[in-house]
Amino acid sequence: MKKIYSIFIITLFCVVLFSETPGKFEKIICPPIDQSSQNIPLMITVNTLKKIVKNKDLYGLSLFCSTNIRFSFGNPRGWEGFVKDWHLDDHPEKSKLWQTLEFALNNGGTYDTEKQIYTAPYWFDSMEMPDELNDERDYTSYQLIAGKNVNIRHSPSPDSEVIAQLSYEVVYIIEETKIEEKVSGENYPWVKIKMADGNEGYVFGKYLYHPLDYRALFKIEDNIWKMTAFVAGD
Repeated sequence: MKKIYSIFIITLFCVVLFSETPGKFEKIICPPIDQSSQNIPLMITVNTLKKIVKNKDLYGLSLFCSTNIRFSFGNPRGWEGFVKDWHLDDHPEKSKLWQTLEFALNNGGTYDTEKQIYTAPYWFDSMEMPDELNDERDYTSYQLIAGKNVNIRHSPSPDSEVIAQLSYEVVYIIEETKIEEKVSGENYPWVKIKMADGNEGYVFGKYLYHPLDYRALFKIEDNIWKMTAFVAGD
């Protein structure tokens, strides 16, 4: 988990260093859609998991996870490794898993073409990118405002003037600042962004999503839908 995060930060640094900041770009709005309602057993699993995650119920979580759950793109798999990787074996209530998984489950999801795999959040498979993409580096520069009426501020402070409010809109990442805030027990940095109209501002990092971020995959195991992977990266 730490290794993936480090790779992402290095990639983001290289993008900021070598990519040219665009002017205006195509405006894309991508609200989450939840396709789990198309399958009642899957919908029950997802809704039950939402309650389990909200209550930080480790035992309940184990009932809906595959015993061979994938938590990285390396060789290690399995529930025991998953628990250790997310520090659920020591003070599980403090693990960052709960807020990360809650975000994924609360933002819709999609089936694969054969409807054998369900992935949450919705944007992992369905986030659109501007037509102005110049190369692969640009792909990591665009992220989604993952929320409704999210404040975009003039400077990196919760007391700064709100210059815009965006809902599920793609923005260009200029830089991640060194200024962090703790909101509701969650620490995130302020990030400088450019909006589709060319204006710049700052957004609290909690409200940004990129398709390489964490996503949960579900398949049928032992006749019930279970989470078979919770991974980030590519």
